[in-house]
Amino acid sequence: MLTSKLLNIEYDASTLRVKSRETATREFKQIYDKKEAADYLRAMAAMANSEGGDIIFGVTDSPRTIVGIEEAMPDAANFGSSVTQHFDPFIDFEIDEETIKSKRVGIIRVRESKQKPVICKKVRTMKRIKGKKEIDETVLEEAAIYYRYGPKSSKIHFNDLERLLKNRQENELKSILQNFEIMQKIGFQNVGIVDARTSEIGSDVSSLYVSEETAKNLNLIKKGQLVEDKSAGSPAYYIVGEVELKKGIEVAIPDSDRVFPDEAKTKLAPTFKRHFPEVFTGNKNLTNAQLKHIACSLKLRDKKNDGKHNTQYCCYDAKTRRFFYRNAFLKLIENKIKTSKADMEKWLQEA
Repeated sequence: MLTSKLLNIEYDASTLRVKSRETATREFKQIYDKKEAADYLRAMAAMANSEGGDIIFGVTDSPRTIVGIEEAMPDAANFGSSVTQHFDPFIDFEIDEETIKSKRVGIIRVRESKQKPVICKKVRTMKRIKGKKEIDETVLEEAAIYYRYGPKSSKIHFNDLERLLKNRQENELKSILQNFEIMQKIGFQNVGIVDARTSEIGSDVSSLYVSEETAKNLNLIKKGQLVEDKSAGSPAYYIVGEVELKKGIEVAIPDSDRVFPDEAKTKLAPTFKRHFPEVFTGNKNLTNAQLKHIACSLKLRDKKNDGKHNTQYCCYDAKTRRFFYRNAFLKLIENKIKTSKADMEKWLQEA
């Protein structure tokens, strides 16, 4: 038996039979069909409200065997727009694929939501054939909350919803107490409040709310993001990026400097294939998991999407809950391929 690190499944190397079963955190699909998108969204919401999970495409049901997919997996940015239209809060996910014996296997990896419950915003129906008739079946219902019960995605039961709401209330209270303790330590007169969300829909601006007295002591410089500087002993932070001094508003990274994982993988794949032909044989291509492992090994990003990153190279958007690389990261990787080829090859093999 072999184990796919990306897909997290066990399979037989000769027959491609899959030993792993469907569970609350794993669901198999034979093909990716955009007409079935509502089903995928429902499963994603249920996983986000539970413990997260994977929807794996290119595996037959009975017997469970890797057959691969011919169709392209969706673009993460476009698919993310559909997710946003149907659910709130946003579902944190990644789209990736792996080639196993010339067979492409796709995956949508969903992370457990930190703001449960994720709620459906609008109705979505699908055409189904029942008997000899074609009917419109409701797959997503407005105000519905979906949850994983074994390998199925269903409306949440009362006891589970009660538990989710209780946990959220406890976490909010814990956060309030922790912030209050911080305010006591640094003095209420020195405290400001940062709204981690953007101030308007479609805007890339966050607001810093401070009293007039606190504002007098703020030193903001233009051009940049919040970056940690350890050169002066204890860690300090400075702001790099456009800063608009109205009520302490910082303009976030422009869209032109946001390279989402799928796009970064596509842009860098030809370079990797050219320099590492022994790794990328046949139809094998660079995966998001390999790129992530390289970035983590270079200490440019945290293993968690919303973790602590070197914001010169990669960032996490708190509003959309999406991770992205920056153009500087692409340039750095292309340079590292030339200057640190042995390390890069090792990291590719490890991922």
